[in-house]
Amino acid sequence: MRTHLNAATALLLTALMLTSLLAIQQPAHTEALTEDTSSDEPQLTSGRSATSLLAAGSGSENEDGEHIEALPNGGWVIGSEFLNGTLTYGTQTLSPSSPYNVIGYGEFFLAIMDNQGAWSKLVSADHNYGAGGLSFLTDITVGIGGEIFVSGYFYGEIAFGPPNPNTIISNTNSGYHDEGFIAKADPMGNWMWAKSFSTLVNGTG
Repeated sequence: MRTHLNAATALLLTALMLTSLLAIQQPAHTEALTEDTSSDEPQLTSGRSATSLLAAGSGSENEDGEHIEALPNGGWVIGSEFLNGTLTYGTQTLSPSSPYNVIGYGEFFLAIMDNQGAWSKLVSADHNYGAGGLSFLTDITVGIGGEIFVSGYFYGEIAFGPPNPNTIISNTNSGYHDEGFIAKADPMGNWMWAKSFSTLVNGTG
């Protein structure tokens, strides 16, 4: 009898201990996120829904925002590539400058919005400078002061302004191989500098 009583008591005490542990368990991270619906951050959508706060850019080809980063003082910067036709975000319109877009190659762009979801800047670089160029964006990051850094790869010649080109990057290797670049813009999307770097030996492969 004592053996059964001790076993039952042990089971009861174990159940009480587990219950007390479950009572003080913190919600999982995903649970906490779903409960917080009072965020002031804009809700980004594809623009297909009539109830969406923000609409995506529009153009004659398929474009999307492949990269997005938050700005430290509110707002967002997105980036990707586009080709052919014009690209419009809000009241900002960008026309392609790359001579290569007629054969299916495009150029990168950045679109900046404020913390109310209004598009404030749409920018690329001059891909028609000199021999012209094409580019692809691979990443965006934002500094603590709101500076925007981009990385990607390109071929040809590209000039970064404004208002006139102040940095020119060039890659005209005979093998038509893309090379890497990085560029920095201020929080308003004005280019400050750009640098290219060689990833191939003499463009040979």
